[in-house]
Amino acid sequence: VFVNVTSADALLFRLDHRAVLDWLSANGMPVTVPATANRMLAERASFVSMFDGVDLRQTIGAAHPQARMVFGLVHTLSHAALRHAGLLCGLDPTSLAEYVLPRALSLAIYSNQSFGATIGALTALFEQSMEDWLGRIGGTRRCLYDPVCAADGGACHACTYASETSCRFFNVNLGRQFLFGGHDPALGQIRVGFLDFVRQAGQAAV
Repeated sequence: VFVNVTSADALLFRLDHRAVLDWLSANGMPVTVPATANRMLAERASFVSMFDGVDLRQTIGAAHPQARMVFGLVHTLSHAALRHAGLLCGLDPTSLAEYVLPRALSLAIYSNQSFGATIGALTALFEQSMEDWLGRIGGTRRCLYDPVCAADGGACHACTYASETSCRFFNVNLGRQFLFGGHDPALGQIRVGFLDFVRQAGQAAV
C-alpha cells in the first residue's frame, strides 16, 4: 500500500450528543435509547449503532432517516467549516480536507498539502479568528442559486460542495436543510435545522 505521510495541524470538532438527540426528536425522529445505569454512554452508543449497514458513500434514503439526518448534519457542517477556513487562514480551500466521524459526531479539518509552509495556519485560525469563523459557518443559510438550490436539496458548488481532493464522500448527503431546515429530497420537509434549534433552545452545539 502506497501512502503519503503529511505533517499538518488540524482542528477537531465534536457535536454535543444530547443536543443532536433533542434535535432529532424536534423533527419527529426520536432515537430509542436503552435504559441503563449509564445513560450518557447509552446515548452515545446509539449513534454507533445508527450507522450499521449504511453506506456513507451512497445517498442515504428514507429507510434510515436518523442516519441521514445525523450524517447530513456532520458532513454539511464539515464542508461549511472547510470553505470558510480557507478564507480566514490563508490556505487555498482545495488544500484543506475533512475527516468525518459520524458515529462520534466529530469532524476534523486539516491541511492535505505535502509541500509549503502550512503548519500553524489552522492553529492561528483557532487562536485568533475562531469567533469570526463560527459566525461565518452559521451564516451559510443562503446560496447564490436560491431558491432553485434550496428546492433541489440545498447543496451545490456555490454553497456546500468541496473539491474531490477534500471530500472523502463524493459530495453526497449534504444540504443546508440540515443546518437551517427546509426541503430534503429523501425525507421531505425538515422542520428545524440544527443551528436554528440550538440557537432557539440556548444549547451549546459543540
